[in-house]
Parts: sequence; structure tokens; C-alpha cells
Amino acid sequence: MSIVVRPYQDGDKKQVCAVFQEAWTGLAWDARKQGVRYALIRGAPLLFCAFAIVHAICGDLRCLAWVMGGLSLLFSCAVVFIAYRFGRGYTNYFQEALRTDLADVPAHYPADKHHGFFVAVKDDGSIVGMVALVSNSSEEAELKRMAVRRDCRGLGVGQKLVEYFEQQVRRGKWTYMMLATSSLHFAAQRLYTRCGFTFTHSVPLEFNLRVFFYRKELRSTPGVE
Repeated sequence: MSIVVRPYQDGDKKQVCAVFQEAWTGLAWDARKQGVRYALIRGAPLLFCAFAIVHAICGDLRCLAWVMGGLSLLFSCAVVFIAYRFGRGYTNYFQEALRTDLADVPAHYPADKHHGFFVAVKDDGSIVGMVALVSNSSEEAELKRMAVRRDCRGLGVGQKLVEYFEQQVRRGKWTYMMLATSSLHFAAQRLYTRCGFTFTHSVPLEFNLRVFFYRKELRSTPGVE
């Protein structure tokens, strides 16, 4: 499969929004699964302790069954609630992006020395990935809105996007590249590490979710202007 990365063009909006929504919907489901695991790991020991305490206090099996049935119902509700909260942040994120910058890419990422929006295109013309460039300062450029269509992952699309992004950053004479990604986005973390980014720090979100920050210093490359 031949992949070409190019700047965003008029007419790309529908495919760009579809790829981005698909990618982040999948991540929201991954977050919900993580929420279920989190609730089970944290809550199962508490439920077992509650069972032991109730059994010690109330030896009657009928009473024990009623109490544990109620506790089990509360635990199930807690699992559902935590899974919902895990996924809600990711859902809100992509919905906000679709309402704001992805609704008008040329306005938010104009083709100038401070911005850029690029798409990965297959030889049949379909868009399979995207990445945006934003200048944070005269020295630092930020990689944003990275997404790859799920059926094209593992085929080098992400690598091509990051490499193209780096070429644009070098042409813009920035010294550093930075990005932020989810602690659940394991494939992206591996990709950024392979491409030379270094983990710098993380910021906690709800429960045990975090935002990971990466940075890469650019050294001059002969022949690149």
C-alpha cells in the first residue's frame, strides 16, 4: 500500500472528521474497559471484606444473602459509573475537536509558518491519517490531532506522519517538538519513542488516567532548509 502525506486540501473535511472520530471513539471504549478493570481491582477486595464482616456479624444465611445482594448491586452500579467516567473525557475531547478546529481546518491551521495540517492518503485517494502543527513559541512546535484509521494501523502510516511533521518543523527552524498523549494510547507512545521523542512528565486526570508529555530536540541536518 502506497501512502503519501500532503497538506490539507478543500474537500478533505468529511474524511478527516471521520478518521478522527473513529480513532477517538475506539480510545473511549479502551478507556471504559480500563475503568472496568480499575473498579474490579479496587472494589473486589472491598466486597470480599464486606462479605467476611457481614458473615461474622450476622450468621443467618438469609440475612447474609440479602445484604450481599444489595452490596453486589451497589458494586455493579459503581463499575458502570466508573467505566462511564473513564470514557467520558475521551468522548468529550473528540466531540469538542469536531465542533471547533476540525470544523474549519483552514481557519485554525492556516498554511503559514506557524501552523500546518497534513493528511496521509492512500493511492486510491482515501485519507487514512492526519497530524497538525502548531507553533508554541519561536523554538517549540507542537504535534496535535494525530490519528490513524484503525484498519490501517501497523502499516507505517503513523511513522510517515511523524516524519513528515518533523520535516516541516525543521523547515520552520524550530528547535524542539513536543506532544501530549493519553496514558492509554500505548501504540502511540511506542511510535513516538521510536521516532526519537523522550518522555518528560505526566499530569494526572481522573482515577489512574494520565496525560503523557514527550519532547524531541532537533539537531541540524545537512541539506534540510
